[in-house]
Amino acid sequence: MDFSQAIKGLENGANIDLSVLKEPRGVTRVLQFVISIVAALFLYGYEGKISIQYCDDRDLELTYSYPFRLTNIVKNATCNGTLHKVTFFEDDGFSIYAEYFLYISLASMLFCVVVMFIYVKMTSAYETDNRYPLGDFIGTMVLAVFWLFCSAAWSHGLSFLKVTTSPKVLIRYLKNADTANTMKFVSVKTSSYFGLNVSALLGCLSFFLWAADLWFLYKETPWFQGGRPEAVGSPA
Repeated sequence: MDFSQAIKGLENGANIDLSVLKEPRGVTRVLQFVISIVAALFLYGYEGKISIQYCDDRDLELTYSYPFRLTNIVKNATCNGTLHKVTFFEDDGFSIYAEYFLYISLASMLFCVVVMFIYVKMTSAYETDNRYPLGDFIGTMVLAVFWLFCSAAWSHGLSFLKVTTSPKVLIRYLKNADTANTMKFVSVKTSSYFGLNVSALLGCLSFFLWAADLWFLYKETPWFQGGRPEAVGSPA
């Protein structure tokens, strides 16, 4: 049995229509779903590390992750027999951008699942009832706008995060806060931002995919087709 026969067997057995997966709107939905998942995983699963050398030869390790509320990071450190409570960051305004990005990713995944179910399980209704393609088009347009704003916001927030956690800025902040030089901060090292960079790039790609999909969905609407009959109800 070849692949096409296997697909037909699956369609007949499950009473679904997978032909949409050969169309641009079906392919883009799958891509949108996958990219939304990957972007969310790179963002949510990221763990940054900061190594701070203080009191001449002591090391202090910090970790931070989503939603990047860095002002909550407080550590106790001992120098010359004295215990100090150290706050490392004074601003974490970029956390809201990360949360916004993750929420849009999750909303996009849910939307793709619902729409793909309609595509494969309610094909006849989608093709005969104007409300389905119109809802598909409008929902996609809304999410395309959200992706534009959230990807731009997260790119800005990520730049802010990189500056805040950069060794040069962080060591200067710590030394300025330690006016009496009781901690004797020496140096700061930070880990790579690779996962966050990937999430930001995937956000831009998501906007492109959602925006490009609008043309294919527009062709399914009565605005492009010049109107088509509404779903026929039961006779009176």
